[in-house]
Amino acid sequence: MYILRLIHIFPILFFGTLAYGGTVDEAQRLLNKIGYNAGIVDGIYGSKTKSALVSFYSDKSQKFDGRLSANEILDLAEQAQETISLQTALMLEPVAALKTNKHRRYSKMHINVSNCMQGKSKAWQLEKFPLKLKEYDFVNEFRSPFTGLDNKLCKKGFIQTFGFPISIEKTIPIVVDGGTSNKYGNVPIDVANATAWWSIATSQAVYDPKSKASKKVKDTILKWAEEDALSRNIITSYKTVDFQIAVILSHIVESVAALGPEISENERKIIGPWLDDLISKLAASDWGGRQDNKQYLSDYIQSVWGYTNGDDDIILDLAENYKLAIHDMRNDGSIVYESIRGGTSLTYQVHALARLTKQAALIQAITGVDIAQYSAEGERSIAGGLKNALQNHYDPLKRVKLYGKSCSGGSMGSLTKPHTGGDKMYLKPILEFVSVAYPELKAMSDPNQIRGNGDYHSVGNIQCLFTVN
Repeated sequence: MYILRLIHIFPILFFGTLAYGGTVDEAQRLLNKIGYNAGIVDGIYGSKTKSALVSFYSDKSQKFDGRLSANEILDLAEQAQETISLQTALMLEPVAALKTNKHRRYSKMHINVSNCMQGKSKAWQLEKFPLKLKEYDFVNEFRSPFTGLDNKLCKKGFIQTFGFPISIEKTIPIVVDGGTSNKYGNVPIDVANATAWWSIATSQAVYDPKSKASKKVKDTILKWAEEDALSRNIITSYKTVDFQIAVILSHIVESVAALGPEISENERKIIGPWLDDLISKLAASDWGGRQDNKQYLSDYIQSVWGYTNGDDDIILDLAENYKLAIHDMRNDGSIVYESIRGGTSLTYQVHALARLTKQAALIQAITGVDIAQYSAEGERSIAGGLKNALQNHYDPLKRVKLYGKSCSGGSMGSLTKPHTGGDKMYLKPILEFVSVAYPELKAMSDPNQIRGNGDYHSVGNIQCLFTVN
């Protein structure tokens, strides 16, 4: 299936609240229409609907994997000879969306736990829906989802300060050993420097994939692949890829995607298997349910990698996970689990928001559908998340106490002195992007609300990747 086989895309606004039906209802209607008995159209994803989908795909000599998303809606509509726009398919309410009483219960997590670790107990975990990475042979050219070619805003990411100024001219050591430590916040210096350098590499590669700087980026990627970089000590005691390693990986994958056709087939045969192995380890990581900033980062990385390798379906599945994340927010825009994480809860929330912002921007860049418009029950949207982040910025002491809980060993700062380092690392890059991508919101999203230059070493230069300037 190809994403652009249906191109009825309608212009929409970032803060809209259009109402769409549910994915299950639409699937049941279409299944019944084409002769597969899904029972009454009740919006319940039960055994009868699943059985009808299994039969539908079996008759097409395909296997249904159990996940109902926009991919399946488009397949059913094609069989029914109906035209359903890509926007409509992507904006349908997702299966397993948290709503009504279940959402109200989840939103009260802070009342029912005494410390942040309890928020990861089975009682509070939300079902995770892993993305489906395919087997890639790296024969076809890599393709880029980014829109920042010749975008002068990319130049803001050409130098980063991480204790001292770092630019693309700096040669960084190959990090083979990730140096994973169970000590919270402990990052080896070579890993920290690599994180900053690779964020710069992404801005350079997006801006001009044919430049001398981008040639150095490609050569560095090849050296890291040949030396099997990041192959040791990258898994934590929780059996997950270390967060800082995942951040480096996100920048490398973005750089590879941005270089696209500049990477030859022989080079793809070296780079592809190396990155594929690392991303498979990332995909296998479980951070305790779907609401976690690291899960949002993982979904983004997998999606960029899949699309770079010609996989369109993964973007539609990413859209389902994005919508679930919007449903999982509180009505005030706060991220439920992240909001209980002690003195760092404000940073974790805006970090999660930055990852979701990049997901939405990626989906729009590829499909033309502005999924940032999606609203859960007419109450929750990424716009609400941004408003919450701004309120947290202006009154951190008051805001951290709304939901924050004791978080010994898993948090910086405290409930009386909250950590606000996320403002420059995450909130400023979001505001920079929104102010350019949505000029009508420039007053609210003025990046100068956050003093100083943006720090792109973690989330990257979003405005470079996903705006045209």
